[in-house]
Formats: sequence, structure tokens, C-alpha cells
Amino acid sequence: MTGKTFIAPLAPATPTKKTPEEAPATPEAVRVEPQLAGGESWGDGLEAIKSNNVVVGLNLIQPAESHACRPARASDEDLNESREADVVVEAPLGPLLFRGKMPTSRILCERAGSKVCVGKSRGKKCVVKTFSPKTAAAGCRELVLLKAAQGPRIVQLLGAAFAQTQPTIVMEFCSRGTLDDAVRNWLDVRGARRVAAHVAEALAHLHSLRPAIVHRDVKPKNVLICRDGSAKLADFGLARPFPGRTANDQYVMTGETGTVRWMAPEAFRGDPYSLKVDIYSWAMVAWFALCGQAPYAEKTLKDLRRTHLELHDRPPLKGRPTNSGVASLLSLAWAEAPGDRPEAASLSRALAPFSVKRRRLLPFW
Repeated sequence: MTGKTFIAPLAPATPTKKTPEEAPATPEAVRVEPQLAGGESWGDGLEAIKSNNVVVGLNLIQPAESHACRPARASDEDLNESREADVVVEAPLGPLLFRGKMPTSRILCERAGSKVCVGKSRGKKCVVKTFSPKTAAAGCRELVLLKAAQGPRIVQLLGAAFAQTQPTIVMEFCSRGTLDDAVRNWLDVRGARRVAAHVAEALAHLHSLRPAIVHRDVKPKNVLICRDGSAKLADFGLARPFPGRTANDQYVMTGETGTVRWMAPEAFRGDPYSLKVDIYSWAMVAWFALCGQAPYAEKTLKDLRRTHLELHDRPPLKGRPTNSGVASLLSLAWAEAPGDRPEAASLSRALAPFSVKRRRLLPFW
């Protein structure tokens, strides 16, 4: 009898319940109006992007019907068209976030609600701007716009921190100070033309963004000089997202915003204005860099108001250290009518030959 080998079937494995894997936390937009977790208001239009209850970014939302920036148009139809979409500026911070308080040393400047100091980040000098709880909303808006504005001619954002509801902005340290310091101490005509070209490049970059950013406070103290003599635009405290589609679109924004000697006439009067307010301020800053003195230095605030509103005077160009090409650009850029001023991109292209640092050649004989 032939033996048979029986192979017992394997018992079916007892099914085990699979525990569902926890999905990683994804950042979510959380409205923080009107109160923060700490009880301080961030102001209208701010959104905190949070992951695991940690702020990893900010959004700035400017409603289309906002009174602060509404189109200067007559017809209701045009006004309705402008309300189709809000202006949103996103600022993901992620790896730029610092934990805790930034160590600082000497104070560079101190204003109501903010303090700018020299600090250290990863072993290198940096600039630390800290805001008080009362100006937290303004600090967050400045942080959002500085993050969105990053470019070669904009002061570099190194990081941010939120300690006890006080926002802190950490920026690069520009070792040669402000344009104001440079003009008073060492800047020559060649360097002044280069600075003027770099500020024009910064404005061309800001105005090309979508949404565009209008700086509204272009002045010598907000132009920083790096070690190699290049210039960068800083201080976005008065900057705002600009909803217009072209540089000539005019919007009703806060009047008399900026610094008087560098302010465009339409902003001085409180009229609707456009991106061209920055072009006018550029012209005044360039004239200051080339000529070594502030425009209208001898005039009081009352005289300046009359100069802007009645006389339409401009600083003199005759006998100044400006070549004919730069002089013609200045006269166009500070034109009374905003539509007569060039766009920042055109200005930057015209000044491109001055942008590069040229070495002085020694004679070969």
C-alpha cells in the first residue's frame, strides 16, 4: 500500500486591526481678529498661519472696499468692479522663525512703539527691530511686506520672533550705515550715481510684484549702504500693498504719509495717489546724494507747504554735479503731474550703466 503524505492546510492568519497612522499636522489659516491668544489685538486684516499652535506665517488681507485704499474713480460701475477681489499678501515664515528673545547690544534708533538695535544671529551681526504690544499690528504688517518684498536691492530678512506678543524682525546688518551718513562723510559723485541706480532698481522690483508694494517713505535714512558700496531699501513701516493694475492707477490712501521733504505733492495735499509717489521721492533722494544737501533745507514746514501747493518749486539743477542724462531724469521724476513721471522700470533701465561698480584704470604709460 502506497503511503500518502497529507499536507495540512495552513491556518488562516488572524487578521490584525491596523491602527490608522496619524496624519501630519498641516498649517492652517486661523483668523486672529480681533484678539491673539495672549489677548493683544493684531489689527484688521491680519491672519496667523499656525501649525501645532505655533505661528509659521502671516497673511495680510486688504479688503477691496477698504477706505484706506479705494480707487479714485467716479462711476459706481468701476467701484463695483474694484471690489471683486481682496488684496492678499502672503508671508510664510517657516525656517525664519526664532524662538525666544533675540540678544541685542547697542541701540541704533528708538521711536514710539519700536526699537532698532544691533544684535547677533548665527555668529554674525544683524539688526533687530522690536515692537511694543501697542504697535504689534504695525510690526506684523511690516514683517509681511518685508517678507513679500525680498529682492537683491531690499534689505534681507533673516528671521522673526514672537515673544510675549511682541513681534521682532531680524534683518541683515549693512556696515556702512545709511545714505544720510554716507553723504555727510565719504560718498563721492560716482558712488552717488550708483546708489541712485540701486534705489531705482529696488522700486522697480517693488512695483513689479503682484500685488505691487508702494513704499511711501523713500528717504536717505531708509537707504542702507553695504560694505561694497551697494545700496538697499529698508523700513517698510509705511509701505502698503497697492491694488492697482498699472503704475498710474490712483487710489485714496492716507494723506501726508511719509517724510515731508521727500514727499510727493499729491500725498502732501491728501489727493488720490499712485505708485508714482515713490518716483518723486526717489528724485529727491538722488538729488540729495549727488548734491550733498537736503532739498529745501532752509525752509520751514509752513514754507514747504507753500512750495508744494502754490509755487511748485524744485531744487536747482544748474551748477550741480549731475550729468545731463541724470539731470533730465530728475526733472522728469519730480514732475508735478504723476502721469508725467517715468515708471520705476524705465528709470532703472536708464540708470543701469551706473549700477555696476567700475574700477578706476591706472594709466599704462
